[in-house]
Amino acid sequence: QGTGAIKPKAIRLSIFGRMHRKFVRRQARKIKTTNAKFIQMHVPAIGEVDFVTMNGSFEFVDFLLYFLQMIPPVEEAIFSTLALNPHTLKILDLLPCRKTIWISAFFIDSDKAQTLQKAYSLGRLADYDIGFYRTHAKMILLKAGPNYFYFSGSMNLRASGTVEDMVIANIQQVYENKRAIILPMVAKYNFIRLMENGIFDCKGIEVPDDIDHV
Repeated sequence: QGTGAIKPKAIRLSIFGRMHRKFVRRQARKIKTTNAKFIQMHVPAIGEVDFVTMNGSFEFVDFLLYFLQMIPPVEEAIFSTLALNPHTLKILDLLPCRKTIWISAFFIDSDKAQTLQKAYSLGRLADYDIGFYRTHAKMILLKAGPNYFYFSGSMNLRASGTVEDMVIANIQQVYENKRAIILPMVAKYNFIRLMENGIFDCKGIEVPDDIDHV
């Protein structure tokens, strides 16, 4: 085992990487917008909850677009996600209301596409509040007429091509509880405020454990 020998762990990771890329390419061919149309059968009435398991054959933004066709105009939209991509952000731009995004600080620092930074430089974030944190939560809150929709599950806003699970509730108390957690965190750890001050990443910024309740 001379200098530069490849360790077994490195070999395993390399094999896994090739397999994963092959899987992603294969799944990408199966992703079609129309596959998300089934969600129109899963719009819970006020006070109800629906449980949905999805097969990874569409992007979550497709799911969201079909859902929006079935409800009154959205007055408030709040998103908590690990990550997003430029295509997803373009879809969110279509919502005619103010949008709040609570996103992972790790994603901001590791996103090679610089999704948020480029959108800011182009002046596209005027209708957004964006906060960062060490969050992995995937939630969507939509206030639409008398409806208070809450989505929670494993799916990020961008595509994953894998089986995902989602709970959709139309319960005002749940909506307001999650809203009360997210909005103060976005206000405190505000990424747009950082960019306005010439800081375009979250590196070196202390993020303490500010959520001390369940």
